[in-house]
Amino acid sequence: MLDLSPLYAYFAGEKGAAWSALGLGVLSLTAAGLLWRSDIAHRAMWWPLAIAGLIQLAIPVVLLTRTDPQVAALDKAVADVGPIAALGAEQKRMDAVNRQFTVLKIAWVALIVLGLGLVFASGRPSPQAVGAGLLIEAALVLAFDMVAAERAEVYARWLGSQLGTG
Repeated sequence: MLDLSPLYAYFAGEKGAAWSALGLGVLSLTAAGLLWRSDIAHRAMWWPLAIAGLIQLAIPVVLLTRTDPQVAALDKAVADVGPIAALGAEQKRMDAVNRQFTVLKIAWVALIVLGLGLVFASGRPSPQAVGAGLLIEAALVLAFDMVAAERAEVYARWLGSQLGTG
């Protein structure tokens, strides 16, 4: 009997990440709201925090609505077409997920660099604030995605080991 516990652990991690993203989104939107209502010179930091917060709130919606159906579909596929076919299709999906994480990490680092540039190259509070907001959010999401990418890589290695490709 095939031990699917690594599969279940991966998807449990996805659901845990959803709750973490919810916390990040609430924190970002709270900070954005406080900044928006303030009269400080760096008030413009609110908008990158607000945009990122809204995106972070969408993550749990996606992950929490799709995760259980994905697990059920994988369980059914293992039973219907067998573990090799089911896990092979899942490995292809995870290969695409892992490639996407590489692109996302590059994007977050580019936003960090842009944020740093705005902070240091501008002598005005608003661009500096926008840069700081980009820097903060991009660094948070980079860390979030690094954890998610590691979880995905561990899962992909397990899939490969089951298929003799890892």
